[in-house]
Order: sequence, then structure tokens, then C-alpha cells
Amino acid sequence: MPKTKNEPMTLVQPVTRKELLKITNQLREMVFYIDDCRDINVSHLKNLDDAIYTLYTTFDFKPPKDKEGNTMSWADWVFAEDVK
Repeated sequence: MPKTKNEPMTLVQPVTRKELLKITNQLREMVFYIDDCRDINVSHLKNLDDAIYTLYTTFDFKPPKDKEGNTMSWADWVFAEDVK
């Protein structure tokens, strides 16, 4: 985790690497299943949501803000330090 709120992460801890490996394997399994069966399970959606949550909390990703300061959650997220 970053040391301060706006300090970018420069080192991935072993526990974080394990979580990222788990996410990678889950994503690969989902892609293989969807490709093979041409179908998707509801549990895949939960795994995708969990993976996204882990990534944005681990690496401090945030949605950008518009000129009025409103959060644009639908837009591509950015590094937290780039949110103005």
C-alpha cells in the first residue's frame, strides 16, 4: 500500500502478489470457461467484481472528476494522485 494517500506504490508486497496471482488465475479460468462453453455463470460476475475491487483498492485507483468536481464513475479510472 502507498505510505501516504497520494504517494504512488513502488513495491508490490508478497501478500499482494499472491492476491494478484489468484485474480489472474480466476480471470484465466473465466475466459477459458466462457470460450469453451459460450456461456457465463453468475459466480463469474462476482469474481470479476471482487477482482476489480482488489485492484482499485490495492493500487489506489479512483474515478476522475469533471470540471465541477463531480465523480465520473463510468469513465476510465485513473491513479488517485491524478484526480483533481
